[in-house]
Amino acid sequence: MPLRNGITELMSCNENATDRKGLNLTGDKKNATIKDIAQEVGLSVMAVSKALNNKPGLKAETRDRILQAARTLNYKPNTVARSLKLNNTKTIGVVASDSSSDILSKVVRGIEDAAEKEGYNIILCNTDSNADREKKNIEVLLNKRIDGLILVSSMLTGMENAGFFDNLGIPYIFAVRRSENPEADIVVNDNILGSYQIVSHLLKNGCSRIHFINMAINSPSSIDRLLGYKKALEEKGVNFDPSIVYNVKPTIEDGYVAMRQIISKDCDVNAVFCGCDVVAVGAMEQLNGEQVEGS
Repeated sequence: MPLRNGITELMSCNENATDRKGLNLTGDKKNATIKDIAQEVGLSVMAVSKALNNKPGLKAETRDRILQAARTLNYKPNTVARSLKLNNTKTIGVVASDSSSDILSKVVRGIEDAAEKEGYNIILCNTDSNADREKKNIEVLLNKRIDGLILVSSMLTGMENAGFFDNLGIPYIFAVRRSENPEADIVVNDNILGSYQIVSHLLKNGCSRIHFINMAINSPSSIDRLLGYKKALEEKGVNFDPSIVYNVKPTIEDGYVAMRQIISKDCDVNAVFCGCDVVAVGAMEQLNGEQVEGS
């Protein structure tokens, strides 16, 4: 289902605690209601509602008097009741594999900024690249009555999850990592072209044995990067060697280990191509530790 404009800011809990009898336990004043405003100005609830919702049918001076009374009484709309009535909460759920990573933090920030411009808020959940946790977070967000869902670097991209998403009943979209479902909306980089351009550049500069530290073998993004890698080799007449392609988790540690494996087994390394920045950081740390010049 296509996703409309916008996304978010983090939601916070209501600080006004009450007991089961409705008694205010924080000492704060009870929020004023439309009835309170109507009583204050001596008008009907309907008239007050018109003024608060900027609807026609009131004189300007009457509208101003109602709005002034609302400010004086510190009136705040009941957003929960309004969302139930309108069947929307102006809230988008964002599920990210790790929003603290350098790349995804920028993606999430962009989502938040775009959402704010459209009057939306976001609820952000992290999954640590765990598929079970991702599904659990989605269920939690659905209980919060979100209007739509954005999955950033999702672990649920396989076709076996297509039914799960189609049954959510809300719009959803995949970002950074594409879904295998051709009907799913996606916002991703062209991983085939990006990989092709990088490997072509290395080949042009004299590298012929290019080790490739890629992500999980079943990841759509990894599959696309491998296609670009192979395409560049084929165009230059270089045979593809599967023994120098490594599938790892997108972590610094896995990049470090993969690079150590490369150095230990191959003394004739021309270049190493990493599938993501996080893995590249780990690979470069290994090179620095071994005092090997890397670029």
